Amino acid sequence: MTSDQKTRLHEIVTTGNLHRANDANFAHSIGARVPGSVRIYGVPQSIVDIVPQYRGFDYIIVGNDLLIVDPSTLQIVYI
Repeated sequence: MTSDQKTRLHEIVTTGNLHRANDANFAHSIGARVPGSVRIYGVPQSIVDIVPQYRGFDYIIVGNDLLIVDPSTLQIVYI
């Protein structure tokens, strides 16, 4: 991912109206699984416009971290 893409994603995460996790008692690392009790959401078009390869993935924001989640495995694929 380019620095421009990272900057644009950061802006969306910090200023956008995206879903955030209230209870984030799980590992926040690539490959970790998000528990089924945590609600995750489809990646919005604003993120897909920046990073098209995440179309069809899910996400949740924990603090200021955007977690991209593979919906079939619930594994975190990007932070």
